[in-house]
Amino acid sequence: MRSAAFAVLIAWAGLCPNSTHAADVDSKPLHWSSEHTVWDRRKDLVTLVGSARVSQPGETIEAERITLNLNSRTLDAFGKCTYRASDTLIEAKEMHFNLDTRTGTIVAGRVTNGRFQLEGERINKLGEGRFLTHEAVYTTCRDCPGSWSFSGNDVDLQVEGYAYMSGVTANLKGTPVFWLPYAILPIKSQRQTGLLFPRLGSSTIHGFRVLLPFFWAIGRSTDMTFGAGYFGRRGIRGEWEGRYSLGPKSSATANFFYTHDRTLDSPTDTRWAGKLLQRQQLPWSIDEKLRVYEVSDNLYPVEFGSEDSIPGRQEPVLASDLSLSKQAPGVSAYIAARRYRNLLNFDDPLGFDGRTVQDYPKVAVNLNDTRPFGGPVSVGLNLGLDDFLRPAGPFDSDTCATSGSTTCLGPATPPVPGVDPVREAVRTSITPSLYTTFHLWDRISVVPSAEYRTYFYNFHEALPNLERGYLRLGALASLTMEKVYDTDDPKIPKIKHVIQPQISYSRIPIIQEPNHPFLSQVKYRNGYVFDNQDLVPFGRSPSLVNYFVPLGNSLTYAVSTQLIRKRAAEDDAEPMYQQFVDFRAGQTVDFLEFDKDETIRAPFSRLEAYLGVKLDRLSLTSQYYYYPDLEKILGSGSSAFPNPSPHAVSSSLTYILEKSLHQEILRFERSFSISHTWNRVNANTHNLSGTLTYSLNDNWMPALSASYDLLNQRLLSVSGSLLWQPLGRCFRLNLSVSQTVDRRQDWSIDFNINLTGEGFGPVGQALGGLGT
Repeated sequence: MRSAAFAVLIAWAGLCPNSTHAADVDSKPLHWSSEHTVWDRRKDLVTLVGSARVSQPGETIEAERITLNLNSRTLDAFGKCTYRASDTLIEAKEMHFNLDTRTGTIVAGRVTNGRFQLEGERINKLGEGRFLTHEAVYTTCRDCPGSWSFSGNDVDLQVEGYAYMSGVTANLKGTPVFWLPYAILPIKSQRQTGLLFPRLGSSTIHGFRVLLPFFWAIGRSTDMTFGAGYFGRRGIRGEWEGRYSLGPKSSATANFFYTHDRTLDSPTDTRWAGKLLQRQQLPWSIDEKLRVYEVSDNLYPVEFGSEDSIPGRQEPVLASDLSLSKQAPGVSAYIAARRYRNLLNFDDPLGFDGRTVQDYPKVAVNLNDTRPFGGPVSVGLNLGLDDFLRPAGPFDSDTCATSGSTTCLGPATPPVPGVDPVREAVRTSITPSLYTTFHLWDRISVVPSAEYRTYFYNFHEALPNLERGYLRLGALASLTMEKVYDTDDPKIPKIKHVIQPQISYSRIPIIQEPNHPFLSQVKYRNGYVFDNQDLVPFGRSPSLVNYFVPLGNSLTYAVSTQLIRKRAAEDDAEPMYQQFVDFRAGQTVDFLEFDKDETIRAPFSRLEAYLGVKLDRLSLTSQYYYYPDLEKILGSGSSAFPNPSPHAVSSSLTYILEKSLHQEILRFERSFSISHTWNRVNANTHNLSGTLTYSLNDNWMPALSASYDLLNQRLLSVSGSLLWQPLGRCFRLNLSVSQTVDRRQDWSIDFNINLTGEGFGPVGQALGGLGT
């Protein structure tokens, strides 16, 4: 950089061709260059002609001719003028600027910051990021002419603020579409209050759907969305959503849906649903989680569940729960309340079924394992409490017996205490445990253990109190073998292979269970327990639904293997280790079964195997179960499904060629996934489904999904979508169509406009992440 003194010495000559100069006026250095330079020292007036250029820290102006007044620090530029700053580019025929205040006038110019473009015959730059324009055009499109634009008589625009426009005309490809007397556009990259674009769709069950949402950015950490619309086959529709975020562990989302349903087959004309999902970090590091679902009637999840993301369409109950948990160095505690709404109660679909058993509160306290007096034995203690409530009373009649069905185990009789299910009780559990570990040759470990499970029941004076328990002894032996391999890949220099076979023995030598009506009820029929803790896992599991491994006198053998790769670190950071292959398999031998007759003997439990693969582009999971002697377990003719098979497998595979954002805002994805499910053990399922998403380019992204029933050879569902993102990057259109096996058709249109240049989120990323 040349000094100001040197610039003065060479400038008195008057005309300096092909010169470059620098001046420091008021401690703000200016640099200029041109083909011809004239400096009038008396007036401190510099005239630059030909490839004129003036710059100061943070900004540069180029033109065919520039007049620079060093006293007033003003600049006048003419002919192909260009102004560049860190975040702004201005092109015009003329520019007149104050270099200190950075204000001035732009004649026949265009202002852009990479996100939006503002054109006008006369643009006044009023300050940092603020422009006042007459006869202006605003757009975020990058095609020419713009796919859409707003033109106005007068525009007052503030970057990261608003654009206030009067006499607004909306244009598509330069053609006027509609006119507004006044409009306010958010020119922000953050969430902003305003109307969102309408949601459109159609389905056979709802008809044509239209909803207009309004977004309210209440504050940095809170917002709401209100929606009003109409379902063609049902009636008026209303929606509300509220959100807050106070940190990574403190946030919530609440929704309420209302529909005035005029259909004749609906149980009521007022249909509604609400849901609340919350996680909150409370004082003393208590983690609170709340999940609430409620509906006006039991048919709501079937008819509106997919529209409102309400679960229960293929489930018997709708569950809500609240939990509080605390983790400490010596203890961990958990308290929860769970509420079940019975969706199978069609006798009174509008009411809450009081016969459904509720579990609240549910309390668990775990004293972390410690070694008393520094000895080799670790001791632990688990405490639990469950309060099972039933608003309709403590007893439930045996519906099978009273129906007179021939498949029942007894005649049709009134409820009998101890035979018909007891539905109210407070259960307390105490489980002390101890174990120790022996290491042999640094590869073999042997872990003997013992625990005693004790349960206390209080039946609210409906039945006598009950105390029961059992002792379980066990031993686990495992062998760990591992080897590290070097590779030629500098990004993954090492891979470790770990194989761990193990064998464990379990024995229940003591069971304390007195004669009690509740225990008689449990033996009378499967399903008369509150949960699996009411069962002693002594022998073979009586049910494949609530399956458990026999522990009375059994031996379990298993093997696991993992591949772990080391990723090279960058910038001296710690290297990363990734487990990219995980395989596990195991089975249990029940020695108690060998004492039974060969016709019913089933000594082997189900074989379980799991495979998980996670690579950079490919991920695979597969779960396999094999039930040997399935007919003996189910009993002759007891299966509800024809030709049961002992195999059950579910697998899914996903391969991603590329998944990213192109040009910062355009979605680009090329991937496919396929899943397969086979279950003829306690179901009648053999399904194959897949999804293919393949971006043809940055602008077109089609996707296709289908599900096929291989057992009945019929198509269960098919859906397709087409995402269009024009080259101008100024709007996005997504059209989706689906049809299910019951001929239920659905289609929707999702239209987003790139209003601020930041992306396709509605109204300046209105639905983006909340601040904290």
